[in-house]
Amino acid sequence: MVSDGLGQTELRLAAVGKRYHRRGPMVLQDVELTVPRGTTVHAGGGNGSGKSSLLRVIAGVTAPSKGRVLGRPDDVGYVPERFPPAVRFSPRRYLWHLSRVRRIPPGRGLALLDRLGGADLVDIPMTELSKGSCQKVAVAQALMGDPALLVLDEAWTGLDATAQALLTAEVGERCDRGDTVVFTDHGRLAAALIPHISWVVAEGSVRLAPTVSARALVDVQLAGRPNRLDPASLAGVVHAETAVGGVRLTVEPEHCDALLVEVLLAGWSVRRVEPSP
Repeated sequence: MVSDGLGQTELRLAAVGKRYHRRGPMVLQDVELTVPRGTTVHAGGGNGSGKSSLLRVIAGVTAPSKGRVLGRPDDVGYVPERFPPAVRFSPRRYLWHLSRVRRIPPGRGLALLDRLGGADLVDIPMTELSKGSCQKVAVAQALMGDPALLVLDEAWTGLDATAQALLTAEVGERCDRGDTVVFTDHGRLAAALIPHISWVVAEGSVRLAPTVSARALVDVQLAGRPNRLDPASLAGVVHAETAVGGVRLTVEPEHCDALLVEVLLAGWSVRRVEPSP
């Protein structure tokens, strides 16, 4: 991270305000936030609250109208709420172009897209892809540079359950290694991610909110019957029961990311990941 008086330890928004037109309303007003490096942050709020604008400012996609963002790392991964639909490239050309711009090995983005279940999409013009397929490309481009700051605006929305689980596992691994992650998840599709900090965005202001207990358990529902792995034997599983066409697990959250990776690699499909009641 750049120092700017802050060393290598935190990202800071100092008196940040944002408007999109010279005489338009302020969509963010006097936002003061500090995010220590390696922190996972969930930003909640209703439609029109300023949540997406806040994430765009944090990612550096748009500049604040006033105030400053300090300590943003050079390498940022960003998934917007709506991926631009008019990209004329195929996913292969698009990811290749971005890899050249970012000086990243060209095969990394395609490998991520393949893991997300998008191997058959690589040569189809992106103007012809569905929202969910475009979302897989958006996720692949955000993750392929190993960013120190990852900003995800409803990144799970539109993905199928297996791709959602893989994204959750990827993000969890990056959190564990000390990257900073800021995300929104209105549909609670990434319930296995336990943030260190939660924000509530309302009418352009941001306040802290209580976070979920790190010991809250997670329900994982799997489909299939691969013989080479018994999910009930994996670390962190506190309960397992047979379900129609698969199995349902209750998992300690600190083990959930690793479990999802193992079951996906073993051929299971992930139907649902949500907080245990």
